[in-house]
Order: sequence, then structure tokens, then C-alpha cells
Amino acid sequence: MSERETIGGNGGPPLDEAPADMIRRLGTLMYGPKWIPEVASDVGEAERHFRRKIAGTSPITPRLVLNVRQAAKRQIPRLRRQAEAILARAASLEAELQE
Repeated sequence: MSERETIGGNGGPPLDEAPADMIRRLGTLMYGPKWIPEVASDVGEAERHFRRKIAGTSPITPRLVLNVRQAAKRQIPRLRRQAEAILARAASLEAELQE
């Protein structure tokens, strides 16, 4: 992917969302409230440096944004499997309660 794709997806203008906010949002969706160490590991960043970038004390590069987006895409199959398992358990529970 080019740098152009990291900021607007299709080469359009940058989205209104700040890079740190986008990274926080994706991290939370992928891993929940304790997302920082997981995402840092996914993108090959030291957790301490990653935290600085998210806090705004170090710059967030277009490469980091791209890496986080790619990491999120890699997590989609895992998240789908988890969702399917939850739905199956809910259906089983529902059936059991209707007996």
C-alpha cells in the first residue's frame, strides 16, 4: 500500500479522525480495554514507544497507521470465529431456556 492509501483509503482527503484516535478505536475493537501491548506487538513496536506515540509525545508515522490497519485486517477472521462461537452459545442457551 502506498502512503496515499494510509490516509484516505482511496486516495481521497484524510479522514476527520486523528491517527491516534483511529489506532485507539481499532485497538479497542480488536483486543478490548487492554489493547496497547497487543497492537504494539502486532505492528512490531516496543510497547513503551508505542504508548508515547498514542499519547502524542512521539509522532505517529504514516507507516504506523498502515501497519495498524493491516493488523486489524489480519484480525478479522479471528473476530468472526469468536462472534460465531458466541452466537452458537447464545442459541444453545436460548433453546435450553425454552424447554
